[in-house]
Amino acid sequence: MTDVDLRLLVVDDDPMQLELVQRSLGHEGFVVETASSADGAAAAVARFMPDFVLVDVNMPGTTPNDVCKFVRAGSSARVVLFSASDGSQLKTLAARVGADGWLSKSAALPEIARQLREMHARSPKEPTC
Repeated sequence: MTDVDLRLLVVDDDPMQLELVQRSLGHEGFVVETASSADGAAAAVARFMPDFVLVDVNMPGTTPNDVCKFVRAGSSARVVLFSASDGSQLKTLAARVGADGWLSKSAALPEIARQLREMHARSPKEPTC
């Protein structure tokens, strides 16, 4: 699979964040779809079949654990938490909800692209959520 084939669903309630990530990671070779709600994300997972679901941890009306569960129920996508929170807090939360990883919103988008490619290159782990 080439980088161009990597499909990424970004779930965030901030429209500016969605546009920034979609545009930037699209230029990095990802096929990017967005959703601004849990319901939109559930529909997009079923329709788009992403390799990754990059989810904001502070989504109104849902929790990272909820998102992890519905993604796992409908696809083999890797769930990656995405937040401006402290890295150690994100790492702990990702482990607690069974996410496949975490990324900081404060990282440069080319760095986020590099980290997603590295995650993709590793063997997938068994889902824990």
